[in-house]
Amino acid sequence: MSAFTTIAALTVATVATAGSLVAANEAADAQRDAARAQNKRAKLQAARQRQEQIRAARIARARISASAAGTGAMDTSGTAGGVGSVMSQLRGNLGFSLEMESLGDQAADRMGNAMMSQNVSNLFGGIANFSMAAASFAPTKPSQTDGAGTDATG
Repeated sequence: MSAFTTIAALTVATVATAGSLVAANEAADAQRDAARAQNKRAKLQAARQRQEQIRAARIARARISASAAGTGAMDTSGTAGGVGSVMSQLRGNLGFSLEMESLGDQAADRMGNAMMSQNVSNLFGGIANFSMAAASFAPTKPSQTDGAGTDATG
């Protein structure tokens, strides 16, 4: 193989490796952006659900109070228990919602770390591929033969 061909092949391998690494970086960035957008969407949806739960609890509390006022049972333990139950359910639901949001954040962080690790892996894979390509173009030492045309090495 001529020196020009070897240099041309190494140049093509270098450009292809660099292009592959750039594309891998862009793909990882796009995946990170998609994960962030999905996480933001989930947070907005969770916030809306929490608002709806608070609204429903306020309505339930108001209905209990109105019903108790209409029957003259405003200061009874039954009314207090009903209101307490509504508020307890609300706290439980909100706590669950916030915990799920926290788990979503943790999952998004871990996905980001996984994408970064994959990107680093791709980088080192590209370097390895380039090195292998370069090694395949290295000149080889011709075998040494004795005077009879047989291999002297072995």
